[in-house]
Amino acid sequence: MKYLALPAALLTLASAARLAADFAEESAVNFSAVELDRAANSDLIVMSWNMQDFDDKDRKSSSAADKKSKITARLTELLEDSKATVVLLQEIANCDLLDEVLKAATQYKCVPSVVDDKYEAGSFLVLGNVILYDSKVFYAPKGHTNEVLATKFWDWAKLARYTRGDAVLDSSGGSLDGAHEDMCNDKTLGWIEFGKKPCDLLSDLQSATSVLLKPKSGKWTEPATEALKEGILFVDIHLFSGKSSGLTQQQNGQRRAFQFRTHVWRTKYWQKQSGTTYPTIYAGDFNSGNAAELKKVIAEQSAAYDVDMSCLLEGAQCKDVEEKQMKPTLGKNYPLDHVILDKTGVPSTVTFSVASTKVYQIDRSIADHAPIAVKMTLEER
Repeated sequence: MKYLALPAALLTLASAARLAADFAEESAVNFSAVELDRAANSDLIVMSWNMQDFDDKDRKSSSAADKKSKITARLTELLEDSKATVVLLQEIANCDLLDEVLKAATQYKCVPSVVDDKYEAGSFLVLGNVILYDSKVFYAPKGHTNEVLATKFWDWAKLARYTRGDAVLDSSGGSLDGAHEDMCNDKTLGWIEFGKKPCDLLSDLQSATSVLLKPKSGKWTEPATEALKEGILFVDIHLFSGKSSGLTQQQNGQRRAFQFRTHVWRTKYWQKQSGTTYPTIYAGDFNSGNAAELKKVIAEQSAAYDVDMSCLLEGAQCKDVEEKQMKPTLGKNYPLDHVILDKTGVPSTVTFSVASTKVYQIDRSIADHAPIAVKMTLEER
């Protein structure tokens, strides 16, 4: 649930080369290899889970070893039950923490967090997100893993201010910086007083772990292959919680809305630069706890770029979600976690239909959020 909006200057690819020997405690759980058969696959199964402060700062302590052991067991169970194709995890410092899971489920590859290791180590919160994907059915083209890091932080700020050339403008012709000025400085909803300093675009340009995946030859049905031929982008979302921020809930929601707008804007920029369009899944902890805010954070901000998002867990277009459709994922009353689909680039001959959704039971000895899963079937219209 907790999240700090990090300027991209503090982000870099976390090292993927740490050795498992770094862990003084070995997991006591043993698993046989988890192998999932996906011949002629038409199902895209996406799972998301906020793991609540999962790091290795105190890896020699019994409590840290116990948490790692429990998460290893629970996540392995979830992979077996859900048959997830892609898993987006929040509040996890690095891929190395999943070493035992990846030994059991050998087909999964891990996309590391964009949070710099040193910055993560110095934070009192766990800021990282990682993504797992099934490498039997997907591959990540070179240059499309954590693409946010390929552009320098200051250049992102420049791009946010552009109104010509490579600019990605909203439907009213405005820049991202212009939207930030309006939203942050709003007398009622703005977060101008957050941190006791003026609105600062640099501190509000949120970055996220992401990967563009393409289907492997012969592993998908023809409609699925057609739908995914340019790839499908996964963006691991963890928006500002506002806990202890001193802001009102409405102001927290306004800042979350701008953060999500940043992700939509950045996706549009990547598509413009590549000259291609492709569907995008935004999944994770949105910290948006009711239908009205979900519409504001997701539907309104995506509509600014002429995108109509689908809220898959709720079974509706995000602009049409009703309160009765919201599914609690934190306790009994807080539907904070979501799986959102932007079908841009999907041929009109193919449908993404939701076959099933699941909110798993919360185990508070591990994390305070419930894992969620959405199964989509890609088929001819």
